[in-house]
Amino acid sequence: MGKDGPKRYFEVRCPLCSERYRQGIKTGKASEEFVEEFEGDIRLVGSDILLQHLIGEHPDRVGISADNAFQ
Repeated sequence: MGKDGPKRYFEVRCPLCSERYRQGIKTGKASEEFVEEFEGDIRLVGSDILLQHLIGEHPDRVGISADNAFQ
């Protein structure tokens, strides 16, 4: 997680192609307490985004495809 001025964000980077996805954390205000309280949830969202990228963009390299991911 990072900070760009008063705005907080999280960023995930694909370990296979280095593509990055950066998303602002919407707290209603720049609140350090909000980020601390919900850090686990924020990291879970980032992990889900990375997993979706890996399945969608690199199915052969990760050994799973969207077609058989949830059978």
